[in-house]
Amino acid sequence: VFFEASKWGATFGKKICGLRVMQPSGAPISFSQAVVRNFLRVVDINPPFFGLIGMVSCLATRRFQRLGDLAAGTVVVYDRQDLMPASQGPPPLSPVRPSVAIKPEEARALATFRDRSVFWSDARRVEIADHLEVLSGTRGMPGVNRLLAMAHWLQERR
Repeated sequence: VFFEASKWGATFGKKICGLRVMQPSGAPISFSQAVVRNFLRVVDINPPFFGLIGMVSCLATRRFQRLGDLAAGTVVVYDRQDLMPASQGPPPLSPVRPSVAIKPEEARALATFRDRSVFWSDARRVEIADHLEVLSGTRGMPGVNRLLAMAHWLQERR
C-alpha cells in the first residue's frame, strides 16, 4: 500500500516489470485508493471461486482492471522510461509571480502543465494553455510561456 501511494506508484514487483498504478487522469493514487485496491486483492485472487471473479473482471473491462482497480478508480499502466524526453526541454523561463491568487488545485495544474508539456507539440501546448487563459491573462505561445514562468515561480517557493 505504501509503495503504490508513494511518488513511484509501484511496488517493487511492479517496478521490476515496468508497471505503475495511477488514476485514469494520470495523477498519482492516494493512500485511500491504495488501501481499497489492495483490500479487494483477496477477492480478485482467492481461489477457486473468487479468482474466477477477478479474471472475468479483467476480461470484461476496457482497461483490463481487476475489482480493486474498479473500486479504487485506478489503472495499472506501463511506466515507459524510454518515452521520457532526453532533456527536460529548454531551461526554465525567469519566474513570474501570478497576478491573481493561485488555489492549490491551480498550482497542481500549473505543475502538471510544466511537467507534461515537454512531451507535447507546440500546437498542443497552445491548445491547453488557451484553456488556462484565466490564469495567464493571454493566449497562444505567450500564454504557454507565462504559464511555464508561473509554474517556475511556484516551484521556487516550495
